[in-house]
Amino acid sequence: MIYIKYPLRKDDRLKPVITLVVYWGGDDWDDPRSLKEMLDTSDATILQHVSDYKLNLIVPKEIPDFGKFSTDFGTVIHYIAISNDMEALRKLIDDPSFQEVENECVRLINEFTNSNIPIEEGKECTNMCKGLSDLLEVERIEGRTEGRNAGRLEIIVQMYQEGDITLEKACALLGCPEEEFLTNVAEKNQ
Repeated sequence: MIYIKYPLRKDDRLKPVITLVVYWGGDDWDDPRSLKEMLDTSDATILQHVSDYKLNLIVPKEIPDFGKFSTDFGTVIHYIAISNDMEALRKLIDDPSFQEVENECVRLINEFTNSNIPIEEGKECTNMCKGLSDLLEVERIEGRTEGRNAGRLEIIVQMYQEGDITLEKACALLGCPEEEFLTNVAEKNQ
């Protein structure tokens, strides 16, 4: 075995290495932030001999100013931070920093938030403002459709309960099996 001797001299200095952990979720972080918080002991005698290591954690929801970021990383974590807030997403449609986002960043955003923002294939960047606008319009239409369907179900259940239509007719109007319809009736009666 060959050993290379490299003695440290008094004036030698080491370069610091900082480990960062990025939480890619849109929720609050409620897990431990240090090694001691993760240990399964509260015995002070043991803990006094254990070195504690702080977790250098980046939590998108805890960042007050995304303008401090000069790369697309800031764009990605900004979106993640507000991904569960529909009002904040609506405001994002007018944010110029989201007009030209690299496609790889949009893919990351879609992966971590399940947003399904359309990517402009054949280009390097995607206009997320337009993509978000289209996405919110689809959600608005789907919400309206769900509301209509819920209202229709409520009316048909009421007609069934009042004896105005038969079980078979109610199921035919809704296009569902009898068991599913009767489950809906039971839920309405609770």
